Amino acid sequence: MGYTFAKYQKYVFLLWGIFMFLPTVFMLFLALSGKFNPLIALGVWGFLAGGIFLLFVRLPSIQCNVIGYKIDRDMPMLTRRFLINLQSGMSLFSAYADVSKSDTFTARFFDEVVSKIYLGMPIEKAIQDSITLSPSKTFRKVQTQVKSALMTGSDLEAVMEVTLSEMIKEQITKINMYGKKLGPLAMIYLIFGVVVPSLGSVAIVLILSIGMTNINPSFFTLLFWVLIIGIVLVQFLFINIFAKMRPNLRI
Repeated sequence: MGYTFAKYQKYVFLLWGIFMFLPTVFMLFLALSGKFNPLIALGVWGFLAGGIFLLFVRLPSIQCNVIGYKIDRDMPMLTRRFLINLQSGMSLFSAYADVSKSDTFTARFFDEVVSKIYLGMPIEKAIQDSITLSPSKTFRKVQTQVKSALMTGSDLEAVMEVTLSEMIKEQITKINMYGKKLGPLAMIYLIFGVVVPSLGSVAIVLILSIGMTNINPSFFTLLFWVLIIGIVLVQFLFINIFAKMRPNLRI
């Protein structure tokens, strides 16, 4: 994130203090007013304080996971491009330079390798640095294969062909698993996301309107909004589940 550990630690406590200022004042006001149990107010404050602090502490890890997710999505396509460059007779440096110019998120990480080599760093050392610093398992795997081929003198093209073949097999496996999970989940969505909310809402309104004639009309308004909010939350829940299940692929 561009910060040293000590500097980021200061930012964590600073941001935590800013975000906890209003909840602290609000809970203190409720506790002193006598309308709210001080122990409950303290428990709620502690829960909020701990949750917010852990969120800020884990921000670098969350950011690394997001970066790794984006890199993994681009790597099969960039590995294919890298292999084609080698097969066309390009040198290793030229192949790296060409990949670094691609219009992808991962291109910047290849560009770092190119920049270090251009500034005089040995190519093995530049590749090792990229392996050490990358949060992507796929990126590290490809770079490790390149480094191993350079160190052992093996055929780099053959190594890249095998690596790319493994990536494609992994993609096919993920797609097949996604297809197997999608059918049952789609059925569950149709039941709990479409049938149950529509028929359940109608049944609740009919039962209440027929069996309880002295209900205040405002109760039906409240019930309407509760049902609407519940249906929206269920829809967002299933959308989130489908999005997370989708394979991380880019063709």
